[in-house]
Amino acid sequence: MSDHRAIPPAEQDLQYFRSPGNRRVRKRRWARVGVKWTTIALVHAGIVGLLLWSGSRFIGRLVTSPRFALDRVVITGASRTTEPEIRRALAGAYGGNVLRVDLEDVGRRIEALPWIDRVSVRRVLPRGLEVAVTERAPRARFALADAMVVVDATGRVLGTVSGDDASDLPVIRGLGTPGTPEFERAARRAVACLDRLRATQPAWYPELAEIDVSRPEAIAALTTAPGPKILLDPEAVERNLEHFLALSEDIRTQIGPAEIVDLRWRDRIAIVPVPEEPAEPEPAQEGGES
Repeated sequence: MSDHRAIPPAEQDLQYFRSPGNRRVRKRRWARVGVKWTTIALVHAGIVGLLLWSGSRFIGRLVTSPRFALDRVVITGASRTTEPEIRRALAGAYGGNVLRVDLEDVGRRIEALPWIDRVSVRRVLPRGLEVAVTERAPRARFALADAMVVVDATGRVLGTVSGDDASDLPVIRGLGTPGTPEFERAARRAVACLDRLRATQPAWYPELAEIDVSRPEAIAALTTAPGPKILLDPEAVERNLEHFLALSEDIRTQIGPAEIVDLRWRDRIAIVPVPEEPAEPEPAQEGGES
């Protein structure tokens, strides 16, 4: 006799046993929930829209109000740059609404002035701006036909100086024509050499009067006191300089005054003495035997 085992009935999906009334209740419930959240979203959107509209109207009144017309600029940190120069860079901003002033554009225009290195511009409500500048430091001078001009560490021409102004700065010669790439490269090279000399020989550096960088293989230096022309290696301007300064008195005593001192060679100092002046011929004696 065969073994008849009970086969469990397949699980039936209970959703098919829900009554039509229950399904209609659930649909009405979801419809009410959808209406509720839609209403809430519309109310919030309306509030946000009202706030945005009110804010735009308020901002519009601010940026057009004559109460915020720019009429005062406070400038700090400027000594070489004059206030009229800075105010000319602000042309077009005066009288306009201070809230609409493009601070970055104003800063760029002021930074374009020769002496200006960095600038910070901020609004001072209701009608002002505060401009704080940091100026470039002059590092050397060079002579034009009718004026003395100063440059900074980057070779940028800052402006002219007169009289004793910047007289403590050494003069650079042989830079070429201002405004050309060659001039800027030569000026940067010369200022870098001056910085190296100041760092390695701080006691001697104030005696340096000028350097000539017209020759690529040598830098010629002259001091404020009478003395020889000193030739320095452009790649190592400090080479042999300390030894020469220590021996300068002995050299003058044993060899005499030097016209040129060449310090470009490693561990060697070459000296060209001042040439002796030829002796003047003795005047012929007048008269003779009678």
